[in-house]
Amino acid sequence: TEIVELARQNGDTRLELLGRRLRLVALLETGDLAGVDGEIEAFAAVSDAIRQPLYAWYPALWRGMRAAMEGRFDDCERWRTRAAAIGDAAHSENAVMLCVSQEVLLGCELLDPEPALRFGHDVLERWPELANMVRPMFAYAIALSGDHDQARGLLDQVRMDDYASETLGSELVPSLVMLCDAAWLIGGHACVGALYETLLPFRHEHSCDGIGDYYFGSLERPLGLLATLLGDTQSAVAHFDAAISEHRRVGASLLLARALRDAGTAMNDRDRLREAAALYERVGAERCARALDGLPARDSALARRNVVHRDGDVWALTYAGHTARLRHTKGMTDVVRLLAKPDRDFHVLDLMASDGVVSSVGGSEMLDSAARDHYKQRLVELEDELAAADLAGDRGMSERLEAERDALIAELSRAYGLGGRARRTGEPAERARSAVTQRIRAAIGRIAEELPELGDHLRRSINTGTFCSYRPEHPVTWDVDPDLTP
Repeated sequence: TEIVELARQNGDTRLELLGRRLRLVALLETGDLAGVDGEIEAFAAVSDAIRQPLYAWYPALWRGMRAAMEGRFDDCERWRTRAAAIGDAAHSENAVMLCVSQEVLLGCELLDPEPALRFGHDVLERWPELANMVRPMFAYAIALSGDHDQARGLLDQVRMDDYASETLGSELVPSLVMLCDAAWLIGGHACVGALYETLLPFRHEHSCDGIGDYYFGSLERPLGLLATLLGDTQSAVAHFDAAISEHRRVGASLLLARALRDAGTAMNDRDRLREAAALYERVGAERCARALDGLPARDSALARRNVVHRDGDVWALTYAGHTARLRHTKGMTDVVRLLAKPDRDFHVLDLMASDGVVSSVGGSEMLDSAARDHYKQRLVELEDELAAADLAGDRGMSERLEAERDALIAELSRAYGLGGRARRTGEPAERARSAVTQRIRAAIGRIAEELPELGDHLRRSINTGTFCSYRPEHPVTWDVDPDLTP
Protein backbone atom coordinates (compact mmCIF):
# COMPACT_ATOMS: atom_id res chain seq x y z
CA THR A 1 0.00 0.00 0.00
CA GLU A 2 2.85 2.36 0.82
CA ILE A 3 4.54 1.60 -2.51
CA VAL A 4 1.31 2.33 -4.39
CA GLU A 5 0.80 5.63 -2.57
CA LEU A 6 4.37 6.81 -3.18
CA ALA A 7 4.20 5.76 -6.83
CA ARG A 8 0.95 7.68 -7.40
CA GLN A 9 2.37 10.76 -5.71
CA ASN A 10 5.34 10.67 -8.08
CA GLY A 11 3.42 9.65 -11.21
CA ASP A 12 5.43 6.42 -11.56
CA THR A 13 2.94 4.09 -13.24
CA ARG A 14 5.21 1.06 -13.46
CA LEU A 15 6.09 1.29 -9.79
CA GLU A 16 2.39 1.55 -8.97
CA LEU A 17 1.72 -1.66 -10.89
CA LEU A 18 4.53 -3.42 -9.00
CA GLY A 19 3.05 -2.25 -5.70
CA ARG A 20 -0.43 -3.42 -6.71
CA ARG A 21 0.91 -6.82 -7.74
CA LEU A 22 2.60 -7.27 -4.36
CA ARG A 23 -0.49 -5.98 -2.59
CA LEU A 24 -2.70 -8.48 -4.43
CA VAL A 25 -0.52 -11.39 -3.28
CA ALA A 26 -0.63 -10.10 0.30
CA LEU A 27 -4.43 -9.85 0.13
CA LEU A 28 -4.59 -13.45 -1.14
CA GLU A 29 -2.42 -14.57 1.78
CA THR A 30 -4.81 -12.94 4.26
CA GLY A 31 -7.87 -14.43 2.55
CA ASP A 32 -9.32 -11.00 1.64
CA LEU A 33 -10.83 -11.94 -1.69
CA ALA A 34 -12.99 -8.83 -1.89
CA GLY A 35 -9.78 -6.83 -1.64
CA VAL A 36 -8.21 -9.07 -4.29
CA ASP A 37 -11.06 -8.39 -6.73
CA GLY A 38 -10.71 -4.66 -6.14
CA GLU A 39 -6.97 -4.84 -6.75
CA ILE A 40 -7.44 -6.78 -10.01
CA GLU A 41 -9.73 -4.05 -11.33
CA ALA A 42 -7.39 -1.26 -10.17
CA PHE A 43 -4.39 -2.97 -11.80
CA ALA A 44 -6.37 -3.50 -15.03
CA ALA A 45 -7.41 0.16 -15.16
CA VAL A 46 -3.80 1.35 -14.91
CA SER A 47 -2.39 -1.24 -17.33
CA ASP A 48 -5.15 -0.48 -19.87
CA ALA A 49 -4.35 3.23 -19.62
CA ILE A 50 -0.68 2.74 -20.53
CA ARG A 51 -1.52 0.08 -23.16
CA GLN A 52 1.49 -2.14 -22.38
CA PRO A 53 1.07 -5.90 -23.13
CA LEU A 54 3.90 -6.57 -20.68
CA TYR A 55 1.43 -5.75 -17.88
CA ALA A 56 -1.92 -6.46 -19.51
CA TRP A 57 -1.78 -10.25 -19.08
CA TYR A 58 -1.76 -10.10 -15.26
CA PRO A 59 -5.48 -9.28 -14.77
CA ALA A 60 -6.50 -12.10 -17.12
CA LEU A 61 -4.33 -14.58 -15.21
CA TRP A 62 -5.78 -13.46 -11.87
CA ARG A 63 -9.36 -13.64 -13.15
CA GLY A 64 -8.60 -17.19 -14.21
CA MET A 65 -7.32 -17.92 -10.70
CA ARG A 66 -10.52 -16.53 -9.16
CA ALA A 67 -12.65 -18.60 -11.53
CA ALA A 68 -10.71 -21.77 -10.68
CA MET A 69 -11.25 -21.51 -6.94
CA GLU A 70 -14.98 -21.07 -7.45
CA GLY A 71 -15.23 -24.06 -9.80
CA ARG A 72 -15.92 -21.99 -12.94
CA PHE A 73 -13.60 -24.06 -15.11
CA ASP A 74 -14.71 -22.76 -18.53
CA ASP A 75 -14.16 -19.18 -17.37
CA CYS A 76 -10.76 -20.16 -16.00
CA GLU A 77 -9.67 -21.64 -19.31
CA ARG A 78 -10.95 -18.62 -21.24
CA TRP A 79 -9.06 -16.15 -19.05
CA ARG A 80 -5.91 -18.30 -19.03
CA THR A 81 -5.93 -18.54 -22.84
CA ARG A 82 -6.28 -14.77 -23.05
CA ALA A 83 -3.43 -14.21 -20.57
CA ALA A 84 -1.16 -16.58 -22.53
CA ALA A 85 -1.93 -14.81 -25.82
CA ILE A 86 -1.20 -11.34 -24.39
CA GLY A 87 1.96 -12.62 -22.71
CA ASP A 88 3.13 -14.22 -25.94
CA ALA A 89 2.65 -10.92 -27.77
CA ALA A 90 4.73 -9.23 -25.07
CA HIS A 91 7.42 -11.98 -25.32
CA SER A 92 6.96 -12.63 -21.59
CA GLU A 93 8.41 -15.98 -20.55
CA ASN A 94 6.97 -15.39 -17.09
CA ALA A 95 3.46 -15.18 -18.51
CA VAL A 96 3.88 -18.51 -20.30
CA MET A 97 5.28 -20.16 -17.16
CA LEU A 98 2.50 -18.90 -14.88
CA CYS A 99 -0.28 -19.83 -17.30
CA VAL A 100 1.10 -23.36 -17.48
CA SER A 101 1.42 -23.44 -13.68
CA GLN A 102 -2.24 -22.52 -13.33
CA GLU A 103 -3.28 -25.31 -15.71
CA VAL A 104 -1.00 -27.82 -13.97
CA LEU A 105 -2.12 -27.03 -10.42
CA LEU A 106 -5.80 -26.99 -11.33
CA GLY A 107 -5.28 -30.37 -13.01
CA CYS A 108 -3.86 -31.79 -9.79
CA GLU A 109 -6.78 -30.34 -7.81
CA LEU A 110 -9.13 -32.14 -10.19
CA LEU A 111 -7.15 -35.42 -9.85
CA ASP A 112 -5.58 -35.18 -13.31
CA PRO A 113 -1.79 -35.22 -12.75
CA GLU A 114 -0.76 -35.72 -16.39
CA PRO A 115 -0.13 -32.01 -17.20
CA ALA A 116 1.94 -31.70 -14.00
CA LEU A 117 3.99 -34.79 -14.84
CA ARG A 118 4.82 -33.43 -18.29
CA PHE A 119 5.61 -30.01 -16.87
CA GLY A 120 7.82 -31.41 -14.12
CA HIS A 121 9.85 -33.56 -16.52
CA ASP A 122 10.29 -30.61 -18.88
CA VAL A 123 11.39 -28.13 -16.21
CA LEU A 124 13.82 -30.54 -14.53
CA GLU A 125 15.37 -31.36 -17.90
CA ARG A 126 15.75 -27.73 -18.96
CA TRP A 127 16.51 -26.14 -15.58
CA PRO A 128 17.91 -28.74 -13.15
CA GLU A 129 18.95 -25.92 -10.81
CA LEU A 130 15.22 -25.45 -10.03
CA ALA A 131 14.95 -28.96 -8.55
CA ASN A 132 14.11 -27.80 -5.01
CA MET A 133 11.35 -25.56 -6.36
CA VAL A 134 9.88 -28.17 -8.72
CA ARG A 135 10.26 -31.26 -6.52
CA PRO A 136 7.18 -30.59 -4.33
CA MET A 137 4.83 -30.24 -7.30
CA PHE A 138 6.42 -33.21 -9.05
CA ALA A 139 6.17 -35.43 -5.95
CA TYR A 140 2.54 -34.37 -5.52
CA ALA A 141 1.72 -35.22 -9.14
CA ILE A 142 3.51 -38.56 -9.02
CA ALA A 143 1.70 -39.49 -5.81
CA LEU A 144 -1.59 -38.56 -7.48
CA SER A 145 -0.71 -40.84 -10.39
CA GLY A 146 -0.46 -43.75 -7.93
CA ASP A 147 3.31 -44.27 -8.11
CA HIS A 148 3.89 -44.02 -4.37
CA ASP A 149 7.37 -45.55 -4.45
CA GLN A 150 8.67 -42.90 -6.84
CA ALA A 151 6.93 -40.16 -4.88
CA ARG A 152 8.49 -41.46 -1.67
CA GLY A 153 11.88 -41.41 -3.37
CA LEU A 154 11.42 -37.74 -4.22
CA LEU A 155 10.39 -36.94 -0.65
CA ASP A 156 13.49 -38.79 0.55
CA GLN A 157 15.50 -36.10 -1.26
CA VAL A 158 13.83 -33.30 0.68
CA ARG A 159 16.12 -31.42 3.06
CA MET A 160 14.15 -28.99 5.15
CA ASP A 161 17.10 -26.58 5.17
CA ASP A 162 16.37 -26.08 1.46
CA TYR A 163 12.82 -25.01 2.27
CA ALA A 164 13.24 -21.65 3.96
CA SER A 165 12.25 -18.12 3.02
CA GLU A 166 15.92 -17.28 2.44
CA THR A 167 16.18 -19.90 -0.32
CA LEU A 168 12.70 -20.04 -1.86
CA GLY A 169 11.19 -16.67 -1.05
CA SER A 170 7.54 -16.48 -2.09
CA GLU A 171 7.65 -20.09 -3.30
CA LEU A 172 8.25 -21.42 0.21
CA VAL A 173 4.70 -21.84 1.49
CA PRO A 174 3.16 -23.30 -1.70
CA SER A 175 6.08 -25.74 -1.83
CA LEU A 176 5.33 -26.84 1.73
CA VAL A 177 1.65 -27.30 0.84
CA MET A 178 2.47 -29.61 -2.05
CA LEU A 179 4.96 -31.57 0.05
CA CYS A 180 2.17 -32.04 2.61
CA ASP A 181 -0.23 -33.30 -0.04
CA ALA A 182 2.37 -35.71 -1.43
CA ALA A 183 3.16 -37.09 2.04
CA TRP A 184 -0.54 -37.57 2.74
CA LEU A 185 -1.19 -39.42 -0.52
CA ILE A 186 1.60 -41.94 0.12
CA GLY A 187 0.46 -42.52 3.71
CA GLY A 188 3.18 -40.60 5.56
CA HIS A 189 6.90 -39.87 5.42
CA ALA A 190 9.77 -39.12 7.77
CA CYS A 191 9.59 -35.42 6.81
CA VAL A 192 6.04 -35.02 8.17
CA GLY A 193 7.06 -33.82 11.63
CA ALA A 194 9.47 -31.22 10.26
CA LEU A 195 6.87 -30.09 7.70
CA TYR A 196 4.32 -29.56 10.45
CA GLU A 197 6.74 -27.49 12.52
CA THR A 198 7.72 -25.38 9.52
CA LEU A 199 4.17 -24.73 8.32
CA LEU A 200 2.49 -24.26 11.70
CA PRO A 201 3.51 -20.57 12.14
CA PHE A 202 1.55 -19.80 8.94
CA ARG A 203 -1.62 -21.58 10.06
CA HIS A 204 -3.83 -18.45 10.01
CA GLU A 205 -2.74 -17.49 6.49
CA HIS A 206 -3.75 -18.56 3.00
CA SER A 207 -1.38 -19.58 0.22
CA CYS A 208 -1.07 -18.83 -3.47
CA ASP A 209 1.43 -19.91 -6.10
CA GLY A 210 3.84 -17.43 -7.61
CA ILE A 211 2.26 -14.02 -8.09
CA GLY A 212 -1.25 -15.37 -7.80
CA ASP A 213 -1.61 -17.78 -10.71
CA TYR A 214 -3.19 -20.37 -8.38
CA TYR A 215 -4.80 -20.23 -4.95
CA PHE A 216 -4.38 -23.06 -2.43
CA GLY A 217 -6.56 -21.49 0.24
CA SER A 218 -6.29 -21.85 4.00
CA LEU A 219 -3.13 -23.47 5.34
CA GLU A 220 -5.22 -25.11 8.06
CA ARG A 221 -6.12 -27.82 5.50
CA PRO A 222 -2.60 -29.22 4.88
CA LEU A 223 -1.86 -28.85 8.59
CA GLY A 224 -4.89 -31.05 9.26
CA LEU A 225 -3.42 -33.73 7.00
CA LEU A 226 -0.04 -33.56 8.75
CA ALA A 227 -1.61 -33.69 12.21
CA THR A 228 -3.56 -36.78 11.16
CA LEU A 229 -0.38 -38.47 9.95
CA LEU A 230 1.25 -37.61 13.27
CA GLY A 231 -1.63 -39.21 15.15
CA ASP A 232 -2.71 -35.92 16.75
CA THR A 233 -6.45 -36.25 16.17
CA GLN A 234 -7.41 -33.29 18.36
CA SER A 235 -5.21 -30.86 16.43
CA ALA A 236 -6.28 -32.38 13.11
CA VAL A 237 -9.96 -31.73 13.88
CA ALA A 238 -9.19 -28.12 14.86
CA HIS A 239 -7.21 -27.54 11.65
CA PHE A 240 -9.87 -29.05 9.40
CA ASP A 241 -12.69 -27.15 11.09
CA ALA A 242 -10.79 -23.89 10.62
CA ALA A 243 -10.06 -24.65 6.95
CA ILE A 244 -13.68 -25.47 6.18
CA SER A 245 -14.84 -22.30 7.94
CA GLU A 246 -12.35 -20.16 5.98
CA HIS A 247 -13.30 -21.62 2.60
CA ARG A 248 -16.98 -21.11 3.32
CA ARG A 249 -16.23 -17.51 4.27
CA VAL A 250 -14.36 -16.69 1.06
CA GLY A 251 -16.83 -18.56 -1.16
CA ALA A 252 -14.20 -20.83 -2.76
CA SER A 253 -16.44 -23.76 -3.74
CA LEU A 254 -13.67 -25.96 -5.15
CA LEU A 255 -11.43 -25.44 -2.14
CA LEU A 256 -14.31 -25.98 0.26
CA ALA A 257 -14.99 -29.32 -1.42
CA ARG A 258 -11.30 -30.22 -1.04
CA ALA A 259 -11.25 -29.31 2.65
CA LEU A 260 -14.41 -31.35 3.25
CA ARG A 261 -12.97 -34.27 1.30
CA ASP A 262 -9.69 -34.25 3.24
CA ALA A 263 -11.42 -33.85 6.61
CA GLY A 264 -13.95 -36.55 5.82
CA THR A 265 -11.27 -38.96 4.64
CA ALA A 266 -8.97 -38.27 7.58
CA MET A 267 -11.69 -38.46 10.22
CA ASN A 268 -13.89 -41.08 8.51
CA ASP A 269 -16.70 -38.47 8.51
CA ARG A 270 -19.24 -39.61 5.94
CA ASP A 271 -21.37 -36.48 6.23
CA ARG A 272 -18.46 -34.32 5.13
CA LEU A 273 -17.60 -36.74 2.35
CA ARG A 274 -21.17 -36.56 1.07
CA GLU A 275 -21.11 -32.75 1.18
CA ALA A 276 -17.82 -32.76 -0.71
CA ALA A 277 -19.23 -35.08 -3.38
CA ALA A 278 -22.29 -32.84 -3.81
CA LEU A 279 -20.09 -29.75 -4.21
CA TYR A 280 -17.89 -31.48 -6.78
CA GLU A 281 -20.94 -32.49 -8.77
CA ARG A 282 -22.31 -28.94 -8.59
CA VAL A 283 -19.17 -27.41 -10.12
CA GLY A 284 -18.74 -30.19 -12.67
CA ALA A 285 -15.67 -31.88 -11.16
CA GLU A 286 -16.90 -35.35 -12.07
CA ARG A 287 -13.60 -37.12 -11.50
CA CYS A 288 -13.41 -35.81 -7.93
CA ALA A 289 -17.01 -36.78 -7.28
CA ARG A 290 -16.44 -40.30 -8.62
CA ALA A 291 -13.35 -40.67 -6.43
CA LEU A 292 -15.62 -40.38 -3.39
CA ASP A 293 -17.95 -43.17 -4.51
CA GLY A 294 -18.06 -45.82 -1.81
CA LEU A 295 -16.49 -43.50 0.78
CA PRO A 296 -13.31 -45.62 1.17
CA ALA A 297 -12.44 -46.39 4.76
CA ARG A 298 -8.84 -47.33 3.95
CA ASP A 299 -7.81 -43.66 4.06
CA SER A 300 -9.69 -42.89 7.25
CA ALA A 301 -8.21 -41.86 10.55
CA LEU A 302 -9.19 -45.30 11.83
CA ALA A 303 -6.80 -46.86 9.33
CA ARG A 304 -4.14 -44.34 10.31
CA ARG A 305 -4.24 -45.01 14.06
CA ASN A 306 -0.92 -45.70 15.69
CA VAL A 307 -1.35 -49.12 17.28
CA VAL A 308 0.76 -51.53 19.33
CA HIS A 309 -0.40 -55.14 19.60
CA ARG A 310 1.37 -58.23 20.88
CA ASP A 311 0.53 -61.72 19.71
CA GLY A 312 2.67 -64.25 21.54
CA ASP A 313 6.29 -63.64 20.63
CA VAL A 314 5.52 -61.07 17.94
CA TRP A 315 4.80 -57.34 18.18
CA ALA A 316 2.64 -55.61 15.55
CA LEU A 317 3.33 -51.89 15.23
CA THR A 318 1.22 -49.58 13.05
CA TYR A 319 2.39 -46.03 12.41
CA ALA A 320 1.22 -43.51 9.77
CA GLY A 321 -0.79 -46.19 7.98
CA HIS A 322 2.03 -48.77 7.78
CA THR A 323 2.37 -51.95 9.85
CA ALA A 324 5.33 -54.16 10.69
CA ARG A 325 5.67 -57.31 12.79
CA LEU A 326 8.75 -57.70 14.97
CA ARG A 327 10.09 -60.43 17.23
CA HIS A 328 9.70 -59.79 20.95
CA THR A 329 12.64 -58.42 22.90
CA LYS A 330 12.90 -56.73 26.27
CA GLY A 331 13.78 -53.55 24.44
CA MET A 332 10.45 -53.71 22.62
CA THR A 333 8.69 -53.96 25.96
CA ASP A 334 10.58 -50.89 27.17
CA VAL A 335 9.62 -48.91 24.05
CA VAL A 336 5.96 -49.87 24.35
CA ARG A 337 5.82 -48.87 28.02
CA LEU A 338 7.20 -45.46 27.10
CA LEU A 339 4.75 -45.03 24.19
CA ALA A 340 1.83 -45.82 26.47
CA LYS A 341 2.79 -43.04 28.89
CA PRO A 342 4.09 -40.05 26.91
CA ASP A 343 5.89 -37.33 28.88
CA ARG A 344 6.28 -39.63 31.89
CA ASP A 345 9.73 -40.36 33.36
CA PHE A 346 10.47 -44.05 34.04
CA HIS A 347 13.39 -44.89 36.29
CA VAL A 348 15.53 -47.61 34.74
CA LEU A 349 15.07 -49.77 37.84
CA ASP A 350 11.31 -49.73 37.17
CA LEU A 351 11.90 -50.80 33.57
CA MET A 352 14.23 -53.58 34.68
CA ALA A 353 12.14 -54.73 37.66
CA SER A 354 10.00 -57.15 35.68
CA ASP A 355 13.14 -58.89 34.40
CA GLY A 356 14.33 -59.83 37.90
CA VAL A 357 17.93 -58.83 37.15
CA VAL A 358 18.35 -55.65 39.19
CA SER A 359 18.56 -55.31 42.92
CA SER A 360 18.16 -52.02 44.71
CA VAL A 361 20.46 -53.17 47.53
CA GLY A 362 23.78 -51.34 47.61
CA GLY A 363 27.02 -53.30 47.34
CA SER A 364 25.49 -55.91 45.00
CA GLU A 365 27.23 -57.52 42.08
CA MET A 366 27.22 -55.39 38.92
CA LEU A 367 25.53 -58.35 37.18
CA ASP A 368 23.75 -60.94 39.31
CA SER A 369 23.67 -64.59 38.39
CA ALA A 370 20.38 -64.39 36.51
CA ALA A 371 21.64 -61.51 34.38
CA ARG A 372 24.94 -63.28 33.74
CA ASP A 373 23.19 -66.45 32.59
CA HIS A 374 20.82 -64.42 30.41
CA TYR A 375 23.76 -62.62 28.76
CA LYS A 376 25.61 -65.89 28.14
CA GLN A 377 22.54 -67.50 26.60
CA ARG A 378 22.01 -64.48 24.40
CA LEU A 379 25.63 -64.64 23.21
CA VAL A 380 25.09 -68.27 22.13
CA GLU A 381 21.93 -67.24 20.26
CA LEU A 382 23.75 -64.37 18.61
CA GLU A 383 26.40 -66.66 17.18
CA ASP A 384 23.71 -68.81 15.54
CA GLU A 385 21.87 -65.75 14.21
CA LEU A 386 25.13 -64.27 12.89
CA ALA A 387 25.95 -67.47 11.04
CA ALA A 388 22.49 -67.47 9.44
CA ALA A 389 22.74 -63.79 8.48
CA ASP A 390 26.20 -64.31 6.95
CA LEU A 391 24.95 -67.32 5.01
CA ALA A 392 22.03 -65.28 3.66
CA GLY A 393 24.32 -62.39 2.73
CA ASP A 394 22.27 -60.00 4.93
CA ARG A 395 24.96 -57.45 5.74
CA GLY A 396 22.62 -55.10 7.59
CA MET A 397 21.44 -57.87 9.92
CA SER A 398 25.02 -59.02 10.48
CA GLU A 399 26.11 -55.53 11.49
CA ARG A 400 23.21 -55.18 13.92
CA LEU A 401 23.87 -58.55 15.52
CA GLU A 402 27.59 -57.82 15.82
CA ALA A 403 26.80 -54.52 17.55
CA GLU A 404 24.54 -56.31 20.04
CA ARG A 405 27.20 -58.97 20.66
CA ASP A 406 29.90 -56.33 21.22
CA ALA A 407 27.65 -54.52 23.68
CA LEU A 408 27.03 -57.70 25.67
CA ILE A 409 30.73 -58.58 25.75
CA ALA A 410 31.57 -55.06 26.88
CA GLU A 411 29.00 -55.30 29.66
CA LEU A 412 30.35 -58.66 30.82
CA SER A 413 33.92 -57.34 30.69
CA ARG A 414 32.94 -54.35 32.79
CA ALA A 415 31.14 -56.53 35.33
CA TYR A 416 33.90 -59.18 35.81
CA GLY A 417 37.62 -58.84 36.55
CA LEU A 418 40.45 -60.74 34.91
CA GLY A 419 40.07 -63.60 37.38
CA GLY A 420 36.40 -63.97 36.56
CA ARG A 421 35.35 -62.51 39.88
CA ALA A 422 32.23 -60.41 39.84
CA ARG A 423 32.80 -56.73 40.41
CA ARG A 424 30.54 -55.09 42.93
CA THR A 425 28.97 -51.68 42.99
CA GLY A 426 26.80 -49.60 45.21
CA GLU A 427 25.08 -48.13 42.15
CA PRO A 428 22.68 -50.74 40.69
CA ALA A 429 20.98 -47.93 38.79
CA GLU A 430 24.14 -47.48 36.71
CA ARG A 431 24.12 -51.02 35.37
CA ALA A 432 20.38 -50.79 34.79
CA ARG A 433 20.87 -47.52 32.91
CA SER A 434 23.43 -49.09 30.61
CA ALA A 435 21.38 -52.23 29.95
CA VAL A 436 18.10 -50.38 29.30
CA THR A 437 19.79 -47.86 27.02
CA GLN A 438 21.36 -50.63 24.95
CA ARG A 439 18.19 -52.62 24.56
CA ILE A 440 16.02 -49.58 23.74
CA ARG A 441 18.49 -48.48 21.08
CA ALA A 442 18.57 -51.99 19.64
CA ALA A 443 14.77 -52.12 19.55
CA ILE A 444 14.52 -48.74 17.79
CA GLY A 445 17.14 -49.91 15.28
CA ARG A 446 15.05 -52.98 14.46
CA ILE A 447 11.91 -50.86 14.17
CA ALA A 448 13.70 -48.44 11.81
CA GLU A 449 14.60 -51.31 9.48
CA GLU A 450 10.89 -52.09 8.96
CA LEU A 451 9.26 -48.68 9.56
CA PRO A 452 11.83 -45.95 8.80
CA GLU A 453 9.40 -43.12 9.64
CA LEU A 454 8.63 -44.61 13.06
CA GLY A 455 12.31 -45.30 13.70
CA ASP A 456 13.13 -41.66 12.93
CA HIS A 457 10.28 -40.49 15.16
CA LEU A 458 11.40 -42.68 18.08
CA ARG A 459 15.02 -41.58 17.83
CA ARG A 460 13.89 -37.98 18.16
CA SER A 461 11.31 -38.61 20.85
CA ILE A 462 12.70 -41.25 23.25
CA ASN A 463 15.21 -40.12 25.84
CA THR A 464 17.35 -42.63 27.73
CA GLY A 465 19.43 -42.32 30.88
CA THR A 466 18.72 -42.93 34.54
CA PHE A 467 15.20 -41.80 33.65
CA CYS A 468 13.69 -42.75 30.29
CA SER A 469 10.78 -41.04 28.60
CA TYR A 470 8.84 -40.63 25.37
CA ARG A 471 8.39 -36.94 24.58
CA PRO A 472 7.24 -36.48 20.97
CA GLU A 473 7.64 -33.12 19.27
CA HIS A 474 3.87 -33.06 18.70
CA PRO A 475 1.13 -34.97 20.53
CA VAL A 476 0.94 -38.50 19.10
CA THR A 477 -1.84 -40.87 20.10
CA TRP A 478 -1.03 -44.57 20.55
CA ASP A 479 -3.49 -47.38 21.07
CA VAL A 480 -1.74 -49.74 23.47
CA ASP A 481 -3.37 -52.67 25.23
CA PRO A 482 -3.19 -51.89 29.00
CA ASP A 483 -2.17 -55.50 29.62
CA LEU A 484 1.06 -54.84 27.75
CA THR A 485 2.16 -51.99 30.01
CA PRO A 486 2.11 -53.05 33.68
